[in-house]
Amino acid sequence: MVNLFILTGLLLLGTLIFCLTILAVSCLILLLSDKVMRPLAIRSLKRDQKAREFLRCWLTSEQMNSLLEEGSFAVEGSDTGNLYTIQYGRLSVRRNLDGVCFGFYPRDRLCDADIALAQKLMLETNEPWVMSRACRG
Repeated sequence: MVNLFILTGLLLLGTLIFCLTILAVSCLILLLSDKVMRPLAIRSLKRDQKAREFLRCWLTSEQMNSLLEEGSFAVEGSDTGNLYTIQYGRLSVRRNLDGVCFGFYPRDRLCDADIALAQKLMLETNEPWVMSRACRG
């Protein structure tokens, strides 16, 4: 009977040590990841903020109001005059004439504002080139 109590006590002590070890390792991982990840997150926020400010410089007041109210804005194609809706944060552009969506976006990861600005400028300056390379979806 005494051996059973000793064995149970040792088992509980081992479990307690194991749990404390897991807790200590978890805390260490959180501390290290915070020191590593926080600067990356801050840089990412600054990059996104700069991209949004740059996009604002290129939008007309009507486009900016539409973006703030609806999360999208319209641009006119350079050759056909078709209106296209650019939805902020999405990789596709919708042609207002028939509702067809086209996907054209960069290969690398960019801020949503940079993608929206690139889509706007490409449609306003070289619509045929964009439409020849866009993916219909």
